[in-house]
Amino acid sequence: MSENQAENISQAPVNVLFNPNTIAKKDVWEINIVQILEVLIHILKKTDKKDLRIAGMAALSSSLIHRMKVERIFALQKSAMEKKPFRERIQGKNGRC
Repeated sequence: MSENQAENISQAPVNVLFNPNTIAKKDVWEINIVQILEVLIHILKKTDKKDLRIAGMAALSSSLIHRMKVERIFALQKSAMEKKPFRERIQGKNGRC
């Protein structure tokens, strides 16, 4: 990996893919994976050397970000389901109508 390539990858927004700490500090809904991956592809096309480790790390990070988004959706759905009246929750668990 060339020094120029390393500088570009270490800068925002692409650095989100290579530094998991930045993901934890941000709201996952603010991370636009498609845009970030397009920037990464542009950076990789500019360099003569192709490093599959970078692509692999980007793929792994992207899948983790998508997983975090799905988990948040399920958490919101669970929270909405728990807001049913208490009687409905008890009847649903016991199988009564």
